[in-house]
Amino acid sequence: MRQWVLSLPLEIRYRLAYDGSLLSDVLGVFLRVVRRWYQERGRELGLADCRRGSVTFAQRFGSALNLNPHFHSLALDGVFNARIDDDRLSFRLKTPWADGTTHLILSPLELIEKLAALVPPPRVNLVRYHGVLAAHARDRDKIVPKKPAAEKLREERGASRNRLLWAALLARVFAIDVTKCPKCNGRLRLVAAITDTASAKRYLDGVGLPSEIPSLAPARAPPQLDFDW
Repeated sequence: MRQWVLSLPLEIRYRLAYDGSLLSDVLGVFLRVVRRWYQERGRELGLADCRRGSVTFAQRFGSALNLNPHFHSLALDGVFNARIDDDRLSFRLKTPWADGTTHLILSPLELIEKLAALVPPPRVNLVRYHGVLAAHARDRDKIVPKKPAAEKLREERGASRNRLLWAALLARVFAIDVTKCPKCNGRLRLVAAITDTASAKRYLDGVGLPSEIPSLAPARAPPQLDFDW
């Protein structure tokens, strides 16, 4: 696997954050460039029909809790070649062998045989714990966090058993409790989700918050300190 990251200019981040179609178009251009790079590497090895795969995660924020749409794309670090004939498949090695071999030519049955050998036997643990993390270690209960109570799990996960709520994630990562009122320390609750543009503008104007999209400023260089010489 190889990770490809695309950061976007400040001038278009706000637009991309609220325009799903434009975000998809930008992602499409990005992936076409990555795909072309892999295809060129394949053609250098004499492979005419090169295919690849990837999974992209579109993130909306940066490390400072700022609005920063960007892409993390996990790509299969190689290419899949088309069938050589009806009975054989070509598998490109990530690292060539000492004798210069770059591909394995396998029949479908041989490929299944190799893949089956990679599956571990049943009831064989591949993750082992040692020292104070071992299952019967004397001090394990003092080091490993205990399972939260059922009420705590409901607060962090809601109706889901496997996913944390965004409020719980923000509290863990940034130590920010968005469910607590900053004035009275009381608990906040979700009243409504406003998705209509006119309703959102009316609400923002009513509470004195800006409701217009800010104008995009031209890019500038970072500020430079003046020196005496």
